[in-house]
Amino acid sequence: MDQPPPQRRRDPISPFLGGLKLAHTITLRDLSHFRAVAATQNVHRAADELGIDPSPLARSIRDFEEKLDVALFERTPSGMRLTPAGKALSEHSDQLLLNFEHALRVVQ
Repeated sequence: MDQPPPQRRRDPISPFLGGLKLAHTITLRDLSHFRAVAATQNVHRAADELGIDPSPLARSIRDFEEKLDVALFERTPSGMRLTPAGKALSEHSDQLLLNFEHALRVVQ
């Protein structure tokens, strides 16, 4: 007796991304690390504010840029400066996190 092939689960998020396919999931940690570095323009100050070491934070930012396949920051001797893509994400990241926090309050 032949069994039908297993059904693949539909990704419930993909229809909302307008066809954008991300190789990896973007996390709240990615966004919060990005916001901290964007606000301070310095990995060491952002790490202090977040209570983590600078090295993992710098790695987290590089990994986030790789996920998005775009440079979010220009590295300079004095710190980090947002690229145009970074500025665009910065304009939306606060609202994304606020919306998520609101959704959590609604369901609790």
